[in-house]
Amino acid sequence: MIHMTKNAWICIIYVSTFASVIAYFAWNAGVKIVGAGRAAPYINLLPVLTVALGVFLLQEHISGITLLGGMITILEAVLASL
Repeated sequence: MIHMTKNAWICIIYVSTFASVIAYFAWNAGVKIVGAGRAAPYINLLPVLTVALGVFLLQEHISGITLLGGMITILEAVLASL
């Protein structure tokens, strides 16, 4: 049996509600406004933002290959939007 603390339940509710449902609807609203062609390159920035949040919030360490991949992904999004 797994013992779930109150904080663990709050985290599960947050992830299942905000990070999943609300983010899905916000993304769809944004695509509706700017169009799929302009929004598509930015979906690739989700892993970059995830790594950035891990570094800032969880003090995770970033490797050189991860940094290189993030820079390539950002460059791709910028070039695709031009």
